Amino acid sequence: MKRNKPFLLLLASFLSVLSLDADQPFVEKYDRMYKQLIAMTEERGPIARLTEKERETFMVDVRKMIADVEEEVENEFVSIGGSIIQKKQAQKQLVLLSALQKTSKNLRLVLDPFEVRDVRIDFSRVERNGDPVTLHLTCHNQTDFAVSKVRVRAKVVSEGRTIPWAKDDYLIRIRGGVEAGETRRITETIQGDLSFVPAAGIELSVQVKVLELFDEKGNSVGIDKFSEKDQALLSELETVREDLFYRE
Repeated sequence: MKRNKPFLLLLASFLSVLSLDADQPFVEKYDRMYKQLIAMTEERGPIARLTEKERETFMVDVRKMIADVEEEVENEFVSIGGSIIQKKQAQKQLVLLSALQKTSKNLRLVLDPFEVRDVRIDFSRVERNGDPVTLHLTCHNQTDFAVSKVRVRAKVVSEGRTIPWAKDDYLIRIRGGVEAGETRRITETIQGDLSFVPAAGIELSVQVKVLELFDEKGNSVGIDKFSEKDQALLSELETVREDLFYRE
């Protein structure tokens, strides 16, 4: 795959961290790697300008480079998410998830100006689970480009219940698109986990998060792949960060 200049600059920048003096203490080396990854994603940094495939390839390359670093870590273990794993594995996960979280926050600067609101699901024609349902939503495009498609994560929730009744991801194709600054009401027939018969007497509402936008040519402009599971694991890793890196 031909790689563009921002991609090559990212790799060159990261490689410079790995070329540190071999005698440098491990903790300092790993902290430099961590800070370098975070710096790459600052202020809509180079990662946000890469295509989806380039971002995925970059993170694969980073994983390989981290795996190749000589680690001065004893064969110690730590409990993460109910599992016992090596500290060096937990260190890698912490570094990568922190970088992906930062990338996700920067991508939200692109995704969040596209507002999806006034969401409603029409269950009136649903007789059994799996029947198509109708999703109504308003799209307000505050980005600086036209949007032809939007991928969203929708949850059906009710007051007082912490676990959603249903959750699924959908790619919504917007006929005619939504121009920059335009607001449109969209109706879409969908099938998936949201296609179920709701229990009588329960007032349901729908929460929607924008995961990906596509421009007028159908190109992906930004995709947020930092999941709730990733966030939960990162939060747990952060609680043991000091134990992972700062040992006597």
